[in-house]
Amino acid sequence: MLEKELRKDPNAATAFLKEKVAEIKKSVGKMSLRSFHGTYVGSVKRKISGRKGGRKKRAKMKKAAGKVAKTAAGAC
Repeated sequence: MLEKELRKDPNAATAFLKEKVAEIKKSVGKMSLRSFHGTYVGSVKRKISGRKGGRKKRAKMKKAAGKVAKTAAGAC
């Protein structure tokens, strides 16, 4: 249901989505908006986007370059 709503309107407010889901699943009504968004909305949006998770290639390159610089400095 949540995925269907987000596909229809990707910019739907989290509070609106929480109300709709709370009608179906009572435990969601007890959650804070932040918890609901992190648990349900965020994961569904990641699934819909189809992007691969994890770190970006650029971040890996920067980290590797930092290791090389530290190793070279330690060798002197």
